[in-house]
Amino acid sequence: MRLIPAGPQFRFLLRALGLLMGMLLVWWVFLLDPLLGWVRASGDFVLGWAPGAVEGPHIGVNPDGNWTLRLPVPEAAGGRADLQQMAGGGAPGAPPRRVRSFKMETSRGKVAMFTVGLPLFWALMLAAAGKKPWRMLAWGSAGIAALMPFAVALNGMWTIRTFFHIESGPWVGFLWSVAGYVNAEVLPFATPLFLGLWLNPGLRTQVFSWMPVVEAAPADGPPARRQSKRRRRRDARVS
Repeated sequence: MRLIPAGPQFRFLLRALGLLMGMLLVWWVFLLDPLLGWVRASGDFVLGWAPGAVEGPHIGVNPDGNWTLRLPVPEAAGGRADLQQMAGGGAPGAPPRRVRSFKMETSRGKVAMFTVGLPLFWALMLAAAGKKPWRMLAWGSAGIAALMPFAVALNGMWTIRTFFHIESGPWVGFLWSVAGYVNAEVLPFATPLFLGLWLNPGLRTQVFSWMPVVEAAPADGPPARRQSKRRRRRDARVS
């Protein structure tokens, strides 16, 4: 009795798991620091173009390795008294002023999670390699790398809105809640799969072909010879 299936989907799963462990090791040892450098440089550029952004650097790295994001504060919250007190303003008798930016610290590990899509993507693509795998790997890796700074910026803006309880319409608040959850918890892991399915026909075959493949017996094998002998005997009796 066979306890472990030996179909193509199971073999693909074994290959993917083995490659995933190897790719995660490569990512952690060799690629994490360069990827974080890319996210820092490109994320600083993205935040510089955000609505309400101020001049100067927007991302810094602390001595303990954690990151500091300098994020624009939405205009709806910039003049609030509680925010002015947190920023060191709002003294008695002082004229009100608008707080334009706020610094937020985030852990290095949280930023690293926005780069984990690359080893996941490489493991999936190499497990179901098709024609021209390196071209598909290059296109998919470029797409994931391009999304990283936007994911970090969106996570920071969502944190600002949540921390300051910025009021908005019910639909806008709902969309921000969904966007924050999907950006932090879903996209880092779902993007590699969707990109792989789009770029690699072999991966689509492995994921969507659930029917087991029945291998036909060779034409000159023992079953075929026995059937041929029975057919000749039957023809001889009829004649």
